Amino acid sequence: MNLTYLKSNLLIVLKSKKNQLLIVILILFSTFSLFIVENQKIGDGTKSWETYSESLQANSNYFDSEML
Repeated sequence: MNLTYLKSNLLIVLKSKKNQLLIVILILFSTFSLFIVENQKIGDGTKSWETYSESLQANSNYFDSEML
């Protein structure tokens, strides 16, 4: 694709007030969602395994007890 074609279309898009507003909203939404994800305590309440063998044993026990 031609670089001048992309540049000219980008300039046309950026001149529109509606597109500028949508870009600002998108940046704000992305920033706030990043902060929300960072503030969540992902992984709390889950068991952390001491060793690989404990994890392997727990997985094999789970799959042995399940009807697949």
